[in-house]
Amino acid sequence: MKKVATVGLCFFMLFVIIGCSNKNASVEKNKVTTSTSVNKKGTVIQGINWGDIDKNTESELTVALSFLTHDTGIGGPMSPNHLIDQLSANGGQGWTKEEANRIVQMIVPKVDWNKIAVYAARNERKTYGVVGQAIIPKLTAKQSYDPDTGNNYSNYGFSESQAEYALKHIDDKKYPDINN
Repeated sequence: MKKVATVGLCFFMLFVIIGCSNKNASVEKNKVTTSTSVNKKGTVIQGINWGDIDKNTESELTVALSFLTHDTGIGGPMSPNHLIDQLSANGGQGWTKEEANRIVQMIVPKVDWNKIAVYAARNERKTYGVVGQAIIPKLTAKQSYDPDTGNNYSNYGFSESQAEYALKHIDDKKYPDINN
């Protein structure tokens, strides 16, 4: 009987030891996975990895990036300069120029601006009926109203090369609609 109790106690102790060590391993594994995930992956907003950023910056990036993904109308896709203007305008987000500039400078190297220009060209065609070469001055306009010509523009502020790229690729399936 003593042998059975001793063997039973040994199995019980073994079970407790294995159970506890697995639990600790699991906790350690979760700790490592969580911290590694945060450190290696960083914060991902709209499919772009921003690295290790604070919550305030995350919120600002989310707002700024939302302007790049509007596909139609007056809030259509924007160039970096237009985005700075939108974020710092009284009727926009009301950020200071410095705040807007800081966030846009984070965005600039991570975004395909030719792609955004394609979406802006589609916006001009869909919303305002502008077609062909007439799209170029719309996309390159630096202000929304030209007092010399009396024309209203969406003031996208894209470069000439981005506007030409957009016109050339306006119907490319390579660039699916933003909402798809």
